[in-house]
Amino acid sequence: MTVTTTYIISFGLFIPDGGVVTEDEWNRFLTEEVCPVFTSFSVREELGFWNGEPEPIKVITIISDNDELSAVGVYAIAQTYRNLFNQEAVLVSYFDSITDLI
Repeated sequence: MTVTTTYIISFGLFIPDGGVVTEDEWNRFLTEEVCPVFTSFSVREELGFWNGEPEPIKVITIISDNDELSAVGVYAIAQTYRNLFNQEAVLVSYFDSITDLI
C-alpha cells in the first residue's frame, strides 16, 4: 500500500460570454495541456451547478505519489483552462488516499 494524493479538477463547459467548450476544444486541451504533465488520469462527464444553474462539466481525477510536483501541475492546468476559456473558476480538490494496486 502507498499513501498518495487524489486530485479532482472540475471544468465547467459553459463560456461566461456565451457558447460552450466544444468536444474538439476539450480534446485539444487534454492533448496539449494535460497529457504532457500527467500520463495517468481519468476523465468523466457530470452535471455541475454554478451560481444555481446547471452546467455540463468534465472532471479529471489524478492519483499521484509526488505531492509537490503534482500540485504544481494541477494548479497550472486549472489556470490554463481558466485563461483559455474565460472561466470564472475551476474547482480543484484533493485528499490523501491509500492506493493498493493488485
